[in-house]
Amino acid sequence: MKPAARTIVPTLAVLAGVLFALGGCRIGGNREVEKVNDELRRENLELKQQVEMLSHDRDDLRVKLEGEARARLGALNPEVLAALPVCAGVEIEKLSGLEPADRSAAATGVVVYLRPYDSRDRVVQIVGMLDVEAAWLPGSAGKGEAPRTIARARLEPAQLREAYRSGLMGSGYTVELPLETPIGDRAGTLVIRAEFADALTGKVWKAERTETR
Repeated sequence: MKPAARTIVPTLAVLAGVLFALGGCRIGGNREVEKVNDELRRENLELKQQVEMLSHDRDDLRVKLEGEARARLGALNPEVLAALPVCAGVEIEKLSGLEPADRSAAATGVVVYLRPYDSRDRVVQIVGMLDVEAAWLPGSAGKGEAPRTIARARLEPAQLREAYRSGLMGSGYTVELPLETPIGDRAGTLVIRAEFADALTGKVWKAERTETR
């Protein structure tokens, strides 16, 4: 064999070994990545199962607490039960109406100030579901035409709690209803309706206020 040939053969052998080693590293790396991905998928599945289990436990606990609360309410001393502040009605206050208050500007919403009161006509905090609706009848509408609904909202118990306000202007609940279509000409009749379903007593209280501009 010639000297050049003797040099080429070992070199090719070395290159082949290097390529084989690199290929092995690549295959091993892929396997490691797949192993990590499998572990992540398994952990993700376990976390989802834990979340579902915790959600079921939370719902079960909520039902049990509601049942216990009803039982305690029924077991109260009659004098204590009579003194317990409960809602005896709701009213929509006169400051409720189109927003902004500046009548020269187009109305972009309706603000509703709701005042729940007890048997002694004092403001009382409430718990339950509140539905609020605003209807509008333009001044140019024909006689006898019914107002059309322009905004409505339903407040769940947690949302109703957040709507409570107390300050120098008094206490009550504030509900803001945005309008999809602004009202430029404010000449007309605004009708605001509210319906409150009391979660404590099971009673439903309604209120309505009409304002003609």
